This record gives sequence, C-alpha cells and structure tokens, in this order.
Amino acid sequence: IAWQGVVLPGGDAFTRWTGTLRGYLSLDPSLTVAARVFGEHIEGAMPVAMLSDLGSSFQDFGGLGGAESVRGVLWQRFLGRTRALSNLEVRWRGPGFRFLGAPWQLGAVGFVDAGRVWDDRGAGDGAAGLHWGKGGGLRVAWGQSFIIAADFGHGREAGLQTYLKLGHMF
Repeated sequence: IAWQGVVLPGGDAFTRWTGTLRGYLSLDPSLTVAARVFGEHIEGAMPVAMLSDLGSSFQDFGGLGGAESVRGVLWQRFLGRTRALSNLEVRWRGPGFRFLGAPWQLGAVGFVDAGRVWDDRGAGDGAAGLHWGKGGGLRVAWGQSFIIAADFGHGREAGLQTYLKLGHMF
C-alpha cells in the first residue's frame, strides 16, 4: 500500500492511494501460478498527463492497457481517477541447456488480464465496464534472473497485440 501527497506549483495538490497484492504458487518445479491485483484512487487536482501513470511498489507503469497492465488492450487506452486491474498467469519452465558456457532455459506462459477505470468527471469513450485480454507468451532465461519475454495478447477492442520486454510483468 502506498500513499503519495504532492503540492504542485500554483498550490494545486493531489493524493494518490495505491495497493498491490502479488502471489505465487508453485504446483511443481516447472509450473507456477502467478497472480496480481492492483487498485488505485486519486483525490485532488492531479494533472491530466499524470493520470496515465499507475503507481506501484516496484515502479510506476503506464495506464490501463499494454505490456505492464492489461495485455490485449491498447497502451494507456483507459484513464480515470479510480482504477483496478488483475492478472493471472500460468508459467511453465521448460528444458534447460548451455550455450556459450552459460545456462539458458526455455519457458512459456498463458495469461488472462482484466481492468477497469472510474472517473467522476465522466470518462466517456467506452471506458466504463471491464476490459480484458488473454493470450500466451514465450520466455528465454539466461541464468536465474535475465528473462527475455515475448507475449501475444488478444482483446476485444485492439485485436492481437505483441509485447517484447525484459522480465516478467510482475
């Protein structure tokens, strides 16, 4: 849980309340279920440009939609003063091998992501309701912590989206 109070030039101020819960369950050495629930509410005069940032205990990430929040929904597609999202992944650790003297491992992931925003100023533009995506991805790990991820998410509004990044989403 995080709290952020900011006073902007000109005297405007806002408060951001953020909560994140992550959990991991190893079903066996090669299969892990990972889940995240995130919620945030903003009070006061937060600049519109900052509405696209979702606070996090690790790092801030772009708004609802995209590689860090709801895959299958366009990046920062939905903005609002109150937002919630959840992610569910099944992660499979595949075979390991050595390449150039270093340990490597292949893997795969299946996921379902969902999120929603609320805005007291009238969100419009179809923002109301639950937005979700589903898909899968491939992982290549070099050692224990360097992970190259390629995810393919599909959502109703955006169709098929491709995401390349380093590390897991959470």
